Amino acid sequence: MRHSRLIISFLLSSISCRQPLQKEVYTKQPKLERSINYSLDHFQESFFNERHFSYKQNVQIDSNGKFRFTNANNIANSALMDTTRYYHSSETIIQIDTTELYLRNCKATVKGDSVKIVFSDDPFSDNNYEIEAYQVKNDFFFNYNQTFSLPDSSYKKPVFKVVNQSLILDKKKYQKGDNIKGKIVLVIFGFHHWDKKYTDTIRVFGLFKTVVE
Repeated sequence: MRHSRLIISFLLSSISCRQPLQKEVYTKQPKLERSINYSLDHFQESFFNERHFSYKQNVQIDSNGKFRFTNANNIANSALMDTTRYYHSSETIIQIDTTELYLRNCKATVKGDSVKIVFSDDPFSDNNYEIEAYQVKNDFFFNYNQTFSLPDSSYKKPVFKVVNQSLILDKKKYQKGDNIKGKIVLVIFGFHHWDKKYTDTIRVFGLFKTVVE
């Protein structure tokens, strides 16, 4: 009996001495707004009114004087900093059946009369999906991409077709250095050909804000 008590006491002592797990600095789960909000031509959601972007991360300055994402373990004296000026934020939710995925980063570039916006979840996750939005004068279109493959020679990537799309921007024209705010709503059909054939429906809702590069 005494021997058992010693073992239990030792186990409890070992557990109490363990250091708490460090929180991952790259995680921020977006919240799903009311569905109507994504199609309203206003930007009154709290996401747009926050003074700072909705996440923080460890950064270091590269040779060009810009901040870049890094892993905290790779920096000797890492400091938690807000990178609002350099990085972008997206609260984009991908719904596939009962699964929800998030794209928490976006990048906007301008060339002539066209704006390209790329949504990803890099570096927050494995970044298995990306969305490209193109605004050309008064027209727009989207591409939905699966960024991973499988190490099987018989594997065939699914084919995606955007069947319904909406892009709302806060201005009609942008130039480099401008702030950009926007909303996206997408309905996508996924046609799968491996290892069986089937079709699923993908729904995407997104809010984003960034600086045009």
